[in-house]
Amino acid sequence: MKPYNPEVREQRIVKLQEKVEEFLMRIISPDMQQQMPLEIRAIAGFTAQFAAIYAPKQSYRALIGGFVMLRYLSPAIVTPEAYGLLGGNAAPSYRVRRNLILIAKLLQVRFLSFASHSHFLIKVIIFIRYRIYRMA
Repeated sequence: MKPYNPEVREQRIVKLQEKVEEFLMRIISPDMQQQMPLEIRAIAGFTAQFAAIYAPKQSYRALIGGFVMLRYLSPAIVTPEAYGLLGGNAAPSYRVRRNLILIAKLLQVRFLSFASHSHFLIKVIIFIRYRIYRMA
């Protein structure tokens, strides 16, 4: 096991924050909204309508955001080869997939109860919570 190096950890956290920001900007772009499958948009719309009826005092944005993240965006982020995002038979390496999983976890923070033993993610979680309003 490698010895703990706080400087390396900080550098990695900063890099992870930058990548999460890139993903976030792409996810909330008008282009991405237009590319979202009609079925996903329809389910989100129905969910908003029912939430307004059955839970009018609750925010439906977290419900819809959680659905879109868990059922549409997170699977595409974690397994891009399954969605034809890499082209050909390419698949991410173990390290790249691990990084994609971290990005997906951080993007889900706003919508899900995030329970993780990854204590080093706390700074990144704080970072994403300050920027997550863009997703809602």
